[in-house]
Amino acid sequence: MNHQSLSKRALFAVVLAATTTVIAQAANVCQLTSQDGLNSCKKSAQGDYWTAVGMCTNISESQNRQACIAKAKSDFQDAITTCRDQFTSRNQICQKLGAEPYDPTIDPA
Repeated sequence: MNHQSLSKRALFAVVLAATTTVIAQAANVCQLTSQDGLNSCKKSAQGDYWTAVGMCTNISESQNRQACIAKAKSDFQDAITTCRDQFTSRNQICQKLGAEPYDPTIDPA
């Protein structure tokens, strides 16, 4: 995945996030929240992947460096699988809870 592709995806995510509030008024809020969670999880996995690749780049021995990058790719794929599994679970919960917002109490501490 190159940096230009990541930039396009990041721009798409920003545009999508900006429209979420408007869409939420007419859509299934629970599913939108579930989608937001999936997007966040994927972005976190991408960040972890690129951090690992950066650390791997500093390994001087080629074979060890390549093994490190392969592990980073494997970890990334595992993380994406976990993101999708969580998304599926959230959507199952949405079917039970319904589509309406519920104004949760958020404690930033």
